Amino acid sequence: MTVVNCWLLYRRAANRIGVPPRKQMNLCEFKMKISNSLIYGGKTTGLTRKRGRPSSVVETQFKLKKLTGRHTTKIPDKSIRQDDIGHYPAVKNPRRGCKLPSCKGKTNMTCLKCNVNLCCDINKNCFLDFHN
Repeated sequence: MTVVNCWLLYRRAANRIGVPPRKQMNLCEFKMKISNSLIYGGKTTGLTRKRGRPSSVVETQFKLKKLTGRHTTKIPDKSIRQDDIGHYPAVKNPRRGCKLPSCKGKTNMTCLKCNVNLCCDINKNCFLDFHN
């Protein structure tokens, strides 16, 4: 019942600021975002605030990649990617393309939590760039 009331408040606020209905989350999407944040979250945001301007480089790169029509895999929400809990690189076969849009390398490293292939070597560290 509480989640539905929160969703109704979200819809009311989205309508008030002029978000088109097709871009608003439906109830199922809203519940999934809340459940994923509760499952994969675990760190309060007030403890470690980053200083300076917020960086959303990965989101903008993925949006540009989608606009060009190239296939993109679904990436986790920013709150899950940047929670600093349980993001461990693992080696899996076969080698696949790095999912960071600015990288064209092949790798067999995968983030266990995000399930995304990312490069991690001496020359470049896409794993760190993706999670910051």
